[in-house]
Amino acid sequence: MSKKAPTTVANASGDTAAINKVDFASLDLEQLGLVKQQITKEAELIENSLTSLKFAQQRFNNSLQAVNNGMRAENEGKQILVPLTDSLYVPGKLRNSHKVLIDVGTGYYVEMGSVKAAAFLQKRIDFVNEEMQKAQAILRQKVDMQNVCNLMIQTKVAQLQEVANMQQQFSNSNVNPVVSK
Repeated sequence: MSKKAPTTVANASGDTAAINKVDFASLDLEQLGLVKQQITKEAELIENSLTSLKFAQQRFNNSLQAVNNGMRAENEGKQILVPLTDSLYVPGKLRNSHKVLIDVGTGYYVEMGSVKAAAFLQKRIDFVNEEMQKAQAILRQKVDMQNVCNLMIQTKVAQLQEVANMQQQFSNSNVNPVVSK
């Protein structure tokens, strides 16, 4: 009787609905190796996505902090450093603390009031945080699947070694031919 090791795989939206059940016990070593390889690739993709999401989260947090802390009436007319890229800043003067340009994606900028810009950035931060939580949950599932797959590979290898040992013992015990008189 084989033990089933069902594994729930999350769908693209991050739901943990059972889409695919894999019975690792029914797979041979070669198939287990391929499944493990596929799971590892998927886990790496998710880790890369998490890295990108963390980068986006940091950028939105920095932007929100700049809007909340720098865009105040008392800062109008003061010298500031204006970011042109992540590492290049140029000196400038803050003319209007009530309006900012916000990158809304794909190179489009929209002029917004400071309060609306802060709300927009907070929505983006919340969205990225939700996506990170979903990706982390999927990654945990992939790691669990890897662990089950590794355990099943170890079990199957141990079974094959046991069979080989039994065959060796059997062949050793039958080495002396029976002599008939």
